[in-house]
Amino acid sequence: MLKLGIYGTGGFSLEVFDLIKDIYSTTNFNINENVFFIDDFNDNKNHLGLNIIKSSEINFDESEIILAVGNSIVRKKIVNSLPSKTRYGTLVHPSSFVSPSAKIGKDVIISHQCVVSSNVQISSHSHLNYQTCIGHETKLGKYFTSAPGVRLSGNCIIGENVYFGTNSCTVQGINVNDNIKVGIGSVVVNNLKKSGTYMFNPSKKVF
Repeated sequence: MLKLGIYGTGGFSLEVFDLIKDIYSTTNFNINENVFFIDDFNDNKNHLGLNIIKSSEINFDESEIILAVGNSIVRKKIVNSLPSKTRYGTLVHPSSFVSPSAKIGKDVIISHQCVVSSNVQISSHSHLNYQTCIGHETKLGKYFTSAPGVRLSGNCIIGENVYFGTNSCTVQGINVNDNIKVGIGSVVVNNLKKSGTYMFNPSKKVF
């Protein structure tokens, strides 16, 4: 079995580590021996009781990587800095439901109590935080991020590097283009075309 490298030691790494402990709690996978952290800017030797190494020290033949970095722009920079042979893991909390017809990319994190419905497509390096629900046939672009409680209705098309804030939602069939942030509690009822930040109910561009 490959070892698992958690890239990042910030706040989100705490949640990812808890997720890993839940996933492997009923298996023979030894977390203390097979999980480590990667951070080029943390000079400590360990984090949460596990070793920290630099990206230059990764043994790519024996490891797969999970990016525990909440900022999607930083995630993309990290992916671009790693060699093409890098293998990425995917984490799905056992309390979440993922339809058998859904397609999940590499380095996707699906946290506690999420619902991924029929024929959903989630592209690589995306994060679904607590209690996110993705409706049928919705497509999420690379580097998608949802905060807790997000609700995306069915048949939506979401671009690359899109962020939905806590308790935000969409009506069915919405298109959201690349590089857009939807603020906390916002309700998206029309297509979002221009990059920037959208807030309120109904959502409107504010930045």
